[in-house]
Amino acid sequence: VRIPVSLTGLSHWVLEGITARNSSGAVVRLQNCRQIALTAVTAYDSFGTTDSDSIIFDVYTSEDIVLDRCAGWGQANRIYRIMQDSRRIRLSYCFGRYERGTASGGKVVFSSHGTTQDLELDRCVGLFSPQEPLPAGTHGVFFTAGQGVTLTACAARNRGELNPSIRLYSMGDTSTGCMTSLT
Repeated sequence: VRIPVSLTGLSHWVLEGITARNSSGAVVRLQNCRQIALTAVTAYDSFGTTDSDSIIFDVYTSEDIVLDRCAGWGQANRIYRIMQDSRRIRLSYCFGRYERGTASGGKVVFSSHGTTQDLELDRCVGLFSPQEPLPAGTHGVFFTAGQGVTLTACAARNRGELNPSIRLYSMGDTSTGCMTSLT
């Protein structure tokens, strides 16, 4: 599996101003990391063949992670995925655009799953503009499950989807000052 940026088991790193693309799995993956900052990182096009590896930004079992002014788009099932025991994750001024998927499963711009805790999205913009017909299901811009998920001043736009742009599924999750649009 080709993963252009893979950080595993690292602490106290800053990665700034790079572009990563054309992965056969996640394009940018942080796994078992602590205190990592990604600033102005651009990533696009994952050609993974399963739902679990068709991701642009993948944060897995990590803590105290900041993604600031990052952008992800193109081919992938998920653009930003925060997963499995990740804690204190902050996305600030991030942009994501879903265009087309590579595998079965949900298609989402920003998603969190499992036992994620204290996820904050601040002033993030998500566009859901599929270039292929999608069956009904878990598709949209923000789809969160976890504890303590906060969306502040985020914007979401779904094109051609009947599903809500923002779905919050756990106790203690909040959405403040967010805008959504269905076209």
